[in-house]
Amino acid sequence: MKVPVLFPKIFDHPFTYKSEISDSLNSGDFVKAPFGSTEITGVVWPDEQKTEKKFKMKKISKKIKVKNLNNSMIEFISWFSKYNLVPLGMSLKMCMINKDVVEKDYHKEFNRYKIKFKKNFFSLNDEQKKSLSFIRKVGNNYNVTVIEGVTGSGKTLVYFERIKDFIEKGFQGLVLLPEIALTNQFRRRFQEFFNTEPAIWHSGTTKKNKSIIWKGITEGKIKIVIGARSSLFLPFKKFRNYYCR
Repeated sequence: MKVPVLFPKIFDHPFTYKSEISDSLNSGDFVKAPFGSTEITGVVWPDEQKTEKKFKMKKISKKIKVKNLNNSMIEFISWFSKYNLVPLGMSLKMCMINKDVVEKDYHKEFNRYKIKFKKNFFSLNDEQKKSLSFIRKVGNNYNVTVIEGVTGSGKTLVYFERIKDFIEKGFQGLVLLPEIALTNQFRRRFQEFFNTEPAIWHSGTTKKNKSIIWKGITEGKIKIVIGARSSLFLPFKKFRNYYCR
């Protein structure tokens, strides 16, 4: 069985391998395969690189037991590569941690990010309710909605209420911050509303915390991430919308 495998390297196409392992392989599955003199992690890709050349195919070593990349993420990686003229493999690399995946279990660590909504803890004023009602009427399809208001008028609270709608339906959400410097201020407001520690992703996040967040996102255990632009590449399991601040 021939299997196209994309590696997180500076290549714009997957490489063709043979699979003789007992596990079935589908698009988005993470695998280990020989590459040069070493063995590295790659992703089973939906498109095979066509060639007329005859060559000896190497064999996939094993399937890695982690959640696969869903079709939406694969489409996003492909789109990002073409739109920004970035090699496909380098776009994939941004979805992984140090060109690899996290196999370790972090079930206890996920508890710190478990959302515990406080009933009627926050109440919206009339203007905030009007804004929330408008956003809800727009629907669930892709859209851009900007709330205009002076500092301290409660715009973030309206966005939080809309994010809450999706979280209660089983989806995941992402809050993008333009500056890392805003993280601490936003962390406090997040804790007050969602009654939990936010999963924060940026260049200053430790390697261990990045591993926990990456794993929690792939398994759907972490529902909301607050992050810089790089968090766009986290492999969300069930993602609805981007919320930008």
